Amino acid sequence: MVLRKKLTDQQKQIVNRKGLFVVKARPGSGKTFAVAARFAQLLSSWEYPHRGIAVISFTNVAWQEIERYLTEDFGIKTPVSYPHFLGTIDSFFNRYTFLPFGHLIMGCKTRPQLIGPPVNNWEPIGNGYWWGVGKCNRMCKLNHFSYDSDGNLISIAYPAVFHNCTLNPKPCSIKKREINLAGYATQADSRYYSMRVLQEFPQIVKALIYRFPILMIDEAQDTSVVEMKTIDTLIEKGLDEVMLIGDVEQAIFEWRNARPDLLETKYKQWKNNSLTLDENWRSSQNICNFFNKISLFSEAPKSVDKNIKEYPFSPVIWEYKEGSYLKIISDFLNLCKKHNIKGREKIAILFRSKGLLKTFQSGTKASVYLSPWQNELTASVCESKTLYDRGKFKDGLHCLEKGICKKINNLKFCSSADLEEISFEYGFTKWRRMLYEILARLPKTDCALGEWIEQANTSLNNELLIKNGDLSIKQRGKYKKDYAAMSFKDLFPDDSESDNDCSLGTIHSVKGGTFDAVLVAFKKNAGDKRKYQNILNDDSLNSEELRIIYVAITRPRKILVIAVPEGEGVIWQNKFCHEDSG
Repeated sequence: MVLRKKLTDQQKQIVNRKGLFVVKARPGSGKTFAVAARFAQLLSSWEYPHRGIAVISFTNVAWQEIERYLTEDFGIKTPVSYPHFLGTIDSFFNRYTFLPFGHLIMGCKTRPQLIGPPVNNWEPIGNGYWWGVGKCNRMCKLNHFSYDSDGNLISIAYPAVFHNCTLNPKPCSIKKREINLAGYATQADSRYYSMRVLQEFPQIVKALIYRFPILMIDEAQDTSVVEMKTIDTLIEKGLDEVMLIGDVEQAIFEWRNARPDLLETKYKQWKNNSLTLDENWRSSQNICNFFNKISLFSEAPKSVDKNIKEYPFSPVIWEYKEGSYLKIISDFLNLCKKHNIKGREKIAILFRSKGLLKTFQSGTKASVYLSPWQNELTASVCESKTLYDRGKFKDGLHCLEKGICKKINNLKFCSSADLEEISFEYGFTKWRRMLYEILARLPKTDCALGEWIEQANTSLNNELLIKNGDLSIKQRGKYKKDYAAMSFKDLFPDDSESDNDCSLGTIHSVKGGTFDAVLVAFKKNAGDKRKYQNILNDDSLNSEELRIIYVAITRPRKILVIAVPEGEGVIWQNKFCHEDSG
């Protein structure tokens, strides 16, 4: 193994450990580097041409960070290739259990297909009933429903409403079963069906264990009951090399049924072979002292990077006024400039929600939370023309192709086979020419949405695939004026147009990331609608909203700024800025 960076004593223990064990790692302790080091060590002496090591995490950011360490610090050629696997837990079980074997449990006749976010945007819209039935007036979506570890249908978005539903049978239960029998499943469904496949087919689980005799799971605090039962099945059937590494204080995916207590249980179960990483190689001591105010640990981690630990900047809390979002961003970038920190890889502006991110991007309190679409075709056409105007011609064409295909064939979901069939029906050349002519004739997306719809319908008056009047936005309700006034920039934000001086994103999107300087912005209320005044009074990290704050403020190395609405600063000051904060 080529080592370009010295391992700490704690990290060396991980690299050389065998069997079943848990690593509890505090922020900045170098856990991802340790995972990469153990992976590289195993690769250097691997002797099996058709058996591999599986290293999985829960986000693309996390596994890509492992890949970067492999290349830069251990001289490993990437991307990691056969017979090994490096990627997300979803992609691992999709590839090796759900997609090839899911039909055995689902009851469908063919290989199942994944639908819905994050795979695609499949959702029937336009009739007021997301499931196509008039029995229920709840605006439930496909991705709101899946199964718990016992096979019971659950609502991820509205569990209380679903639990108290008086309709019998429940329309969503019927519709969910219909979709699964047709061979369609959401990503949440695939986790459940993967578990079932391994539980019910011993030959498949034995084959998977033989194929991957070593399993390492990064960010293991984000494991759900279904996923942990899947891992337990592998262990029960003979998998004896499993490393789980994570930090229960950074568990921020409970909305996808993550259960941080499961990692704690495994730590106790395997305690004799488990260990803790408690040094901080990321942040200055000032930042370590600051974030420890909401940690379960009594003492702040010790900053040990000699180039960072004594950095003199102390974290600060700023207030912003409604409508002055661009000013606070400008002030933050000027602060970074004063400290000679530059570039998107070193500066991040983070937000609790996508809505707040869009608000800051636009600099106004635009109606970015509203959906103006009267039908799905309009949404597809608008998005396709936006992509076309930004020079993404292939993406724009593909988006338009799917939208029109669904309209013509009255489909809720458009598969690759559906696209091939309609292309064959019209003739490939003619079909593509018709799509390009539509994109060329549509007006530019540099005006308000209402004005654009009028111009687009007029320009398509004699079009064969889309006719005058097919494109429409909502004309009723108290937001009808807002719909017409919305801009395409608000509806379809372009990340490539964001300020080149920094990266913009949600807290969830940078989980596992590191930056020299971070500005993190919050609203008055959290994602669960509670006031931060109440959340910050919680004495532990049992609250997911408090852990989201914790993840955000542990990202920076040198500079941390928290931005809160005007009048809220004192609440945050009282929590973080005591005399003992350093």
